[in-house]
Amino acid sequence: PDACRPAVARAKELVGARRARGSWWRGVAAAVLAEPVRAADCVVAGGAEAGMRLVHPNGQWQSLVVADLRAGGVWTFREAATGVRIIYSDPPWNPGNEKWWRRHAGVEPPPDYAGLLDAWCTAVTHHTIEHVFCEQSVNPRHRQLFLDAVTRCPSWRLPLLEEWTVYYGSPGSRSCTRPNTLLHFGQRRLRTDPSGLSGEAMTSCVFEGLIYPTGTIVGDPCMGKGMTSRLAHAAGWCCVGTELNERRLDYAVRWLTRQGYVMQ
Repeated sequence: PDACRPAVARAKELVGARRARGSWWRGVAAAVLAEPVRAADCVVAGGAEAGMRLVHPNGQWQSLVVADLRAGGVWTFREAATGVRIIYSDPPWNPGNEKWWRRHAGVEPPPDYAGLLDAWCTAVTHHTIEHVFCEQSVNPRHRQLFLDAVTRCPSWRLPLLEEWTVYYGSPGSRSCTRPNTLLHFGQRRLRTDPSGLSGEAMTSCVFEGLIYPTGTIVGDPCMGKGMTSRLAHAAGWCCVGTELNERRLDYAVRWLTRQGYVMQ
């Protein structure tokens, strides 16, 4: 919107000084708060969340938001997820994993793990979504906690079609020897088999097996450093993502700018 232009211009100035002053997101948030406009007029987040929309010269775009699914981030993601057809996400796999990531982000530890799973399930049940891919623990107890949250979610409508044993982390990393499970809820089976893969090779295999056209929108409510974002760009798709830790999401923004994306 026109009312947002002064804030965006100021944000760009602060982004230019990010190495000295911290992350891009603090710059954007400071700019928005300094101008007489609402954050929701400028980005796809509302309230205290900060985010931005980046556009590539070829027309691809990505909307990335710093948001806590437990504190309004569900509705932030759902608002941004209009038109999303695919979810590819890697939420925390167990209670200890969520506590670790929240401490890493400087956020208060959660009262219970079920609250995160319920929030995640609600976030990914927009009516346009046709496939949900979720990386989960191979631990039967932790896997069942996730499936119980799916059962509790009143708006969940996609059946569990298939699952594969894959590996956590990127090839060559120490964690890459740790197996996990990739669950697929959807309307039709995947045409490829990601079994035994990890990292970007696994995600790329999934995207190739979906056969969606250029401009398709994929979403990830637990974006992390942006693997879904990077593979969406490679596939010719657009991306909507939220992430609790602004420092981690900053990796995705920096990568996108190196590919030619600019803040809109």
